[in-house]
Amino acid sequence: MANQDLSLRACVITAREKCCPQSPMRCHPDFCPRARGYYDREQPALNALCAHQRWTAETIQAVCEEYRLCPFEFSLALCEISDVVICDYNYVFDPLVSLKRIIGQGSPVTLLMDEAHNLPGRVREMLSAQLDGRDLAALRRETGKLHGRKSPLYSCMTALLAALRDVRLEDVQALQGPSDTLIGVMAASMGEPQAEGSQAMFRILLQLRMALERQQAQPGDYSVLLSAHGKEKALQLLCLNVSDHLAAHTRRMTGSIGFSATLSPLREMKTLLGGDGEDATFALPSPFPPERLLVMTRSVDTRYQQREATAESIARSILTLFQGRSGKYIAYFPSYAYLAMIQEKLEALRPDLPLHVQGRNMGPDERDAFLYHMRHAEGALLSLCVLGGVFSEGIDLPGGQLIGVAVVGVGLPQVNEIQEALRRYYDDTLGDGFAYAYRYPGMQKVLQAVGRVIRSETDAGAALLLDSRYREPAYRRLLPPHYRMRDAANDDEIRRWTQEFWQTYGINKG
Repeated sequence: MANQDLSLRACVITAREKCCPQSPMRCHPDFCPRARGYYDREQPALNALCAHQRWTAETIQAVCEEYRLCPFEFSLALCEISDVVICDYNYVFDPLVSLKRIIGQGSPVTLLMDEAHNLPGRVREMLSAQLDGRDLAALRRETGKLHGRKSPLYSCMTALLAALRDVRLEDVQALQGPSDTLIGVMAASMGEPQAEGSQAMFRILLQLRMALERQQAQPGDYSVLLSAHGKEKALQLLCLNVSDHLAAHTRRMTGSIGFSATLSPLREMKTLLGGDGEDATFALPSPFPPERLLVMTRSVDTRYQQREATAESIARSILTLFQGRSGKYIAYFPSYAYLAMIQEKLEALRPDLPLHVQGRNMGPDERDAFLYHMRHAEGALLSLCVLGGVFSEGIDLPGGQLIGVAVVGVGLPQVNEIQEALRRYYDDTLGDGFAYAYRYPGMQKVLQAVGRVIRSETDAGAALLLDSRYREPAYRRLLPPHYRMRDAANDDEIRRWTQEFWQTYGINKG
């Protein structure tokens, strides 16, 4: 936009932990020279930056270095004079870190929410709270070594730990007093040496405090989950109703627009996002030629009980798609365990198969290296990834970087206490708990994965959806109209259709 002569000032807010030049990060004037006397240098730095017509990340960083400013605090100051602020959802919706200096102060703010299908889940995380007695006990142990067992910090941690061990589902408010006391003592000791994990625990306690207050005011909006781990307990206050919070925040704006390629079904997603009858919704058709995307289904049972029995059939179908034309493909799976099961079958069917497998708990550098290999590897490649993970949405693989995907299953979240609590809540409030808790989020993950294939009007690609449920009306209606579905009866049809498709469009992916 700037290259087309749009004149505006924009800033990007990066999390404090990611942009802090100090190691370790200690946000206190006694330990950080950038915090010491910060406000004496902030205004001259703002004046210097305003002399630039265009604010680039490099320009802002250079000003921070020249005036020895905390990059995070300086970005918050820039918010007040910027035309555009680019940030994570939490700076708008998280009660702990929301930008109160520009939101809710009468300033005309228009909110654009990208990937809005993720917003209900993200806000649920912000409004929920968890306190694990094992983590608190470990921090108390380290605090005792650092400050002694007679210190106020150790004593307050002991009191909260005892209250957590005794807490009951019907009386979680008993934790409010001990947690408030510990928050106060921790806040007063911020300038002192801290045990590792203290800052994380401080945030956990603040979240707990706010969740307890909301749960007390609106008990029906929360589900209390309690589990025992030896003598310690873990408490979770799960926020069930995020729509009211979203509505309250978006209505304070001059305007709010949520958009995503996977806001399906649109009416139901509007409800989850806090919309009402006056809020407009519309869906635009795909800007890309639909004939350039071949979408096939194969009816196979991927439910947990049948996975072992159908594993080889799924592996053969994936291999058939991969062999339709030499290139780069991704197969997505509901879990790492399922991925490993199919990987074993694939390697048995074709030992020389060029596999590229996502690992568990990959760090940022490992993720970057994995993605780099997907983009730049020579020749054919079959990547095996987890559906809903970092490689199934938010990445761009245009042209020959990706020519096909296979999706195993319909993406349903794992059945657990959290999802079942949501299912019961949506049964009571919206009438179809399974759809809201399982089917809709699952199919959104599927659509995101398929969306990695077509990234421009010149792209062409194939998608194979492996599950019998794709032929059921409840799931079929969640697929976009530009998917020209073909239901394959066997691998021979998959082979024939892919070969015919690539004979027509293969040159576009060369």
